[in-house]
Amino acid sequence: ELLKVDSVDDVHFVIIYGMGGIGKTTLASVIFNRFRSKFDYCSFLNDVNDVQDLPQHQRLLHMQKKLLSDTLDSTSADGIHDTNEGIDRISKGLHDKKVLVVVDNVNKKEQLDKLAGSYSWFGFGSRIIVTLRDRRSILNWTRLENDKQTQPSSYIEYPIKEMPIERAIQLFSKHAFRRDTPPEDWCNFSFEVVSHIGRLPLTLGVVGSLFANTVKSKWDETLKDLKQVPCKEVRETLMISVNKLDAREKQIFLDIAYVRALTLAIPHDLTPEDIAYLPKLRFLRGDNINFVGDFKNRLHNLRWLSLRSWPFDFLATNLHNSRWLLATNLHLVNLVVLDLSLSTITHEWGGWRHIEMAKKLKVLNLSWCSFLTKMPNISEFGKLEKLILKGCLNLHTIDSSIGKVKLLNTLDILGCESLKGLPKEIGSLEHLSEIIIPYIMDPIQFQLLETLGNLKSLMKLTVRCNIDQLPHSIGRLNLTHLDLGECYKLLKLPNSIGQLESLVKLDLNSCSDLHELPNSIGKLKKLKYLILSECKNPCELPNSIGKLESLVKLDLDFSGISVLPDSIGGLKKLEHLLLFECNNLNKLPDSIGELESLVEFKLNFSRISILPNSIGMLKNLKHLFLSKCKNLYELPDFIWELDSSIELDLQFSSVKLDFKLLEISTLLKPIRMFTSFTHLSLSGCKNLYELPDSIGQMKRLKVLNVAYTKIRTIPKALGGVETLEELDASFCLHLKDDLKDEWETLSLTCLRILKLYRSPISIIPRNINDFSSLQTLKMASHRLSPLPELPSSLKCLVVEAAEFPVLPELSSLVHLHHLEVRKEQCMTFRMPNEVTSPWKDVHSINRLPLSLSTLKLHTIPQLPDFSDFQSLSVLSITECLMPRMPDLLRLKRLQELRLSDFPKLAEIPGLGELESLMFLHIFMCNVIELLPNLS
Repeated sequence: ELLKVDSVDDVHFVIIYGMGGIGKTTLASVIFNRFRSKFDYCSFLNDVNDVQDLPQHQRLLHMQKKLLSDTLDSTSADGIHDTNEGIDRISKGLHDKKVLVVVDNVNKKEQLDKLAGSYSWFGFGSRIIVTLRDRRSILNWTRLENDKQTQPSSYIEYPIKEMPIERAIQLFSKHAFRRDTPPEDWCNFSFEVVSHIGRLPLTLGVVGSLFANTVKSKWDETLKDLKQVPCKEVRETLMISVNKLDAREKQIFLDIAYVRALTLAIPHDLTPEDIAYLPKLRFLRGDNINFVGDFKNRLHNLRWLSLRSWPFDFLATNLHNSRWLLATNLHLVNLVVLDLSLSTITHEWGGWRHIEMAKKLKVLNLSWCSFLTKMPNISEFGKLEKLILKGCLNLHTIDSSIGKVKLLNTLDILGCESLKGLPKEIGSLEHLSEIIIPYIMDPIQFQLLETLGNLKSLMKLTVRCNIDQLPHSIGRLNLTHLDLGECYKLLKLPNSIGQLESLVKLDLNSCSDLHELPNSIGKLKKLKYLILSECKNPCELPNSIGKLESLVKLDLDFSGISVLPDSIGGLKKLEHLLLFECNNLNKLPDSIGELESLVEFKLNFSRISILPNSIGMLKNLKHLFLSKCKNLYELPDFIWELDSSIELDLQFSSVKLDFKLLEISTLLKPIRMFTSFTHLSLSGCKNLYELPDSIGQMKRLKVLNVAYTKIRTIPKALGGVETLEELDASFCLHLKDDLKDEWETLSLTCLRILKLYRSPISIIPRNINDFSSLQTLKMASHRLSPLPELPSSLKCLVVEAAEFPVLPELSSLVHLHHLEVRKEQCMTFRMPNEVTSPWKDVHSINRLPLSLSTLKLHTIPQLPDFSDFQSLSVLSITECLMPRMPDLLRLKRLQELRLSDFPKLAEIPGLGELESLMFLHIFMCNVIELLPNLS
């Protein structure tokens, strides 16, 4: 009922919160699976805190890419290098799509900022479900607070509380007695246990299983032990232990927790006596644990062993490692997973003789073992399926015994920068499905052996080192993905590449020495993605390229290509053709018009001088990018015959668009042919002097950008474009100062963004209050007239002038969260002697909207009392004669504080109490002598 999944009126955020283990993720999973069919796209971002084996700064980027891949396509995350790029791609890609997204286990507002920053990122009807333990972790999330004020019905909080006592006893009974209700003699005992440990499902399951695996004669003693630990600490100790596990381990824990007794060891010498009462122990994990004594086969049932020894003291850890020799009869015969990651072991480590007994071992994790220079002999592990050597920076040799591990399907050597090569025996691994060969620091050429062709199960091959050729045998593989990105010395591909009948993606990004592609590439009938970006050499495409009947994306950005073959018209499924900054490309073939599925066509920064008339045949084209095409002076007539809704980007191109001449000329067709365009970007078109009245016929237009052009006026007919959402006429230096007559006729009820930054316009239309959807207004002119009453929908207001206008009353703008009022910046610094103010009276300063999160003021006679502005995250004040700042004590969310040109300021009260402050800038405040301790 809270989700309202059948409603498409708005975007809803549902915040599910409660203590760890209470069932938040389970509930979110049930909702996700039940309702996913009602949405166009879905993504479940499971446990955003725990992305296995990734550094902290890359985890959110990984999640952004997963969100894009789940909701758009597998290439939608390509080329994203940081989270800011990810935000841009998500907000642009999903803003018009109905999506269901779960963001699981959030504990920092940064995670939401990067993954689901605002309701405006998603299309109407979307539902965003967020699970978190403590709702306080996002109370300071500025974007959420702003959106909650503008869209209060779109944010729902759903707390999950402990289950009723009756159901808690039932759950405990299921695990302790294997029945729904406890035996009559044990009812009081069960009630006593549940009352003490609490009603957390995970705790009930684990403690119930503990009793089930303990003889009943010792139950009273066990309960007595539990009572010695406060209830809260029982839960917290359990959850702290579980939360240290990564996602894979946590899943196994949940399985083990309800079946066998579980112990989580602490660092110490582990003796046989420590585990004497744990005969069914299956999982053992700890840091710097050492086995000492005769274990007499007591670890017979152990399935998972995770031992790490942090290398803070090399001598101490080596002594620790050698003490494994003191243990006898470990007999790890049923061990399945061994995790020795982040330890100081070497290939000569004494503990290997105990591990060799683990004939059932399937996973061996040696990642980030920085002292490991040679891989140990693993021939005894005949059932090994996964070998992880990631991050072993000093590993230079992989032992030839790897060839005897016939069931190995995963070999991870990413980050092994010292590796000399792969042994020829690797060709024996018929079950190996993926290899990632990392960047190698050694300048000696790294060679791939012909035995690579024997890997019949290999589906993904990634090579990041300095190979100059691929083995001919590669054609015998069943690859679906071949990634050779950044193989700078690769000269050519073998003809056998055409035998990869299952290949879906071929990535040759940044193969700067690559001269040509073999003609056999046309045999890749299943190839969907061909990436040749940044192949700087003139790498020409063979004519056979037109036979790639499944190709969806051809990326030639920044490449040295000079000619597209005529056969390119045969790519009937091609949707994306990217030719960004191809400086050698001067002409396009007429066959380009035969790309009947083309959606995106990028020609930015290219030297194309003429577009073929056949481009008018691209009926599905939605994005045509021609910005910075300096040699392109005109568009063909047929471009206006494109009948799909299209985004046309002509920013800073040389296309001549003199529309006054256009309507009596035969050079181009009238603008009425633009009717299908949704985005028209003409920014920087130096030959654009006027927009015709017929622009009013563009009934689908949403975005019009004429910034940096020479237009003189805004046509009245623009008021007839009811769909217009964004108008940018910034830096249009030839616009008339007074557009009163033109403005008064405009009724742009859908307009959300109006930018008139650094234009000569001095008068804002009196009817701007009728722009009922306006959210952003940016004005900057040398001299502005007093501003009229502004629409209540406004969220962002930026006003800049050399001489300030009088601002209207702003207290009614309840949605306003960003306010900047500043003077035009001059090149010389000076200390102010007096200030002129845009405020009608000093009282109006104190009537600013309390919803503000960003406040930037220039030349202000009196500062407001900031105590009520508790949503502020950015505060910037320039030019003020006050000797003392108002107390900042209550600005608990303030992250950035800038104070400039305060000639009398001696004190900043409350500065030391700004617990969220991240950036402090104090400039030309010469009286201040001492700041509080900000540590």
